Amino acid sequence: MVSAETGHARMLGGMMLPAWERMKCGCGSEKFLRANMLRWHPTGGTTEEPGGWLCAECLKGVDMADLISRSRLALKQEELRALQEEIKGTSPTS
Repeated sequence: MVSAETGHARMLGGMMLPAWERMKCGCGSEKFLRANMLRWHPTGGTTEEPGGWLCAECLKGVDMADLISRSRLALKQEELRALQEEIKGTSPTS
């Protein structure tokens, strides 16, 4: 939940994160192209139909569920690194 103090940011494991994160393809690219299908009608009309997304680098079709899973995993890994650093900073030295 976003509090009034955080505005458009949110807390995750004690870290402030922006509300929106860029998604990345498996090849590492953050750029995507909208794919369209073209339709026609025998009476002479044409139209576009949304056809998903393609990675701008590798041109693979985008599986949105996979991209979201990758993004969530990256956030969890970032949170884990931050927690490990916190533990290192508070561990007693003998």
